[in-house]
Amino acid sequence: MNAEKSTRSTCASCGNSFAHYRCMPRRFCSRQCFHLRPSKRIKKCPTCRRTFVAPCVNRKRFCSKPCYWIAQQRPHARFNRGITWRQRSEQARMRDSHCCVSCGAAYQVGDRAFPVDHIVPYRISKTFSDDPNSLENLMTLCRSCHSTKTGFERYFLAGDMFAYVQLLIWKLHLSEDRMNAAFQWCGLMEVHEKRLWLPGDYQSVDRVWSWRSSR
Repeated sequence: MNAEKSTRSTCASCGNSFAHYRCMPRRFCSRQCFHLRPSKRIKKCPTCRRTFVAPCVNRKRFCSKPCYWIAQQRPHARFNRGITWRQRSEQARMRDSHCCVSCGAAYQVGDRAFPVDHIVPYRISKTFSDDPNSLENLMTLCRSCHSTKTGFERYFLAGDMFAYVQLLIWKLHLSEDRMNAAFQWCGLMEVHEKRLWLPGDYQSVDRVWSWRSSR
């Protein structure tokens, strides 16, 4: 093993020191130590500062859901969506009958609730309104469609709104009414008769539609 590219760590199971590559962090020195690892460990909740027992293979950081939601409402939380997010997301699920608006998948009792997503990404919509969690900008998606839609956001964040709208309509099958409700709410553009209307001069742009017709 190259000494310049390696480092030494302490095994979390047996406590012995072992060498491994820097680019491949390891917690255990061998497979035997991995199987002999303790099944549970004591953690400290960052919200209430109480200790709780959690499985070692679980990345659970909070002792309960109330502590999790309190942490998410803090201004610098990683996944902070504002104090209205929990209520509005549940209202969006009830409005959509707990079904995916893209593929129509229905929620099964006992499964995790479907994720609620922002049509106009949250990091953009919060600059246009004091309430980026407006119901006009929320939709319920299954996990597969939610992952697909998140991949489409890179076009929007790169400034190509035309490609973003096209993918939402043709790939996720979102209706023009739902798109208009979101984009008119933040004042970006309007979708009507397969054309994009930009605010100000309200000049239609057909590039997004001709791009698909040429495929």
